[in-house]
Amino acid sequence: MATSLETRGLEPVRPSPVAGLAVARRRVAHARATLVCVHGGLDRGASFARLARRMTHLNVVTYDRRGYQGSRSLEPLGLAHHVDDLLGVARWAAPDGPVLVFGHSYGGVIALGAAVADPSRFCLVDVYEAPLPWILA
Repeated sequence: MATSLETRGLEPVRPSPVAGLAVARRRVAHARATLVCVHGGLDRGASFARLARRMTHLNVVTYDRRGYQGSRSLEPLGLAHHVDDLLGVARWAAPDGPVLVFGHSYGGVIALGAAVADPSRFCLVDVYEAPLPWILA
């Protein structure tokens, strides 16, 4: 039986490449690059399924941030934890090169934080409705 992710065109990655995170992907033949999507608060990685289906030239990776949907956390989390998780997903998604990252809402803050922490890991950072970007200064 297909999971809800699979019916949306995303393939769950098992075992998880980053301990504790629920990761999913959509792979295409002859991908030009890899896009990692980071969701905001009160959301989940599966919300990027429609975007992933439309990116016919990119491999797309998304994940549930810790504390959301399939990625549980028993401890309090801060921005640094989420940045480390994104860096881990990006390293797994494209071990030999940079990735594109898209972050929505708080996911945008995480994407910006990851780009500051490891600029060579990302060739493009795109954020939409990211609150408080000055907290990275």
